[in-house]
Amino acid sequence: MKTDNYTAYLYFRFLPNDRVIGGLLLLNEQNYPKDFRYCTSDDINPVQKALYGDKLSSYLIQSSCNSLLDKLEFEPNYVITNNFLSNEVLDATYPFFHASFSNGESQLRALNTDEKEIPPSINDSSIITESFKRIENALKILIPK
Repeated sequence: MKTDNYTAYLYFRFLPNDRVIGGLLLLNEQNYPKDFRYCTSDDINPVQKALYGDKLSSYLIQSSCNSLLDKLEFEPNYVITNNFLSNEVLDATYPFFHASFSNGESQLRALNTDEKEIPPSINDSSIITESFKRIENALKILIPK
């Protein structure tokens, strides 16, 4: 019996007024979407901004990430994100990788796994770039500026 492998792409974008929008796209081995979720952070009031200080961005990413990863129907084998995540999120059972982009190529770095070598199945720059573009385009439709 063959089990499917899934890769989750976790994308975050900062909006005006200290808000964050996040999207999660779960793809199967053929890069077909199996799940898509999004969330936006609530408006931050001045007291919250003062209390969280320079940890506000990290808190918003963490809470959005927890919401997006909660109760997934299909468990991802890997999660690739465009943002650094807190240790609390990284304690999840999924191996997380951070994608950075330079000259049109993506570089993956393990965030919570000792894997020194990135699995070839997730290290295709064109798929990583395309997956993040899909999420960004969907979020623009759902939540216009």
